[in-house]
Amino acid sequence: MAGERVKLQVKERERRGSRDARRLRREGMIPGVLYGNGKESFAISVPERELRRVLTGAGGLHAILDVVLEGHKTTHASIL
Repeated sequence: MAGERVKLQVKERERRGSRDARRLRREGMIPGVLYGNGKESFAISVPERELRRVLTGAGGLHAILDVVLEGHKTTHASIL
């Protein structure tokens, strides 16, 4: 169903760069960046298995993600 909202838990990461991104991928994590117009950006990582579950769910690639940063109370509506 188009427009389905799916909650996705992500972790903020402190280290950036290609070396650290490769390390994360070896550990089964997907590196990414959460950003918006005029808002602070966050370097994030999400478990590959969790992201795969979201993308192959009923909403597929058209799902709206409610991204929740670990340790934060607010959610960020996001699309891929």
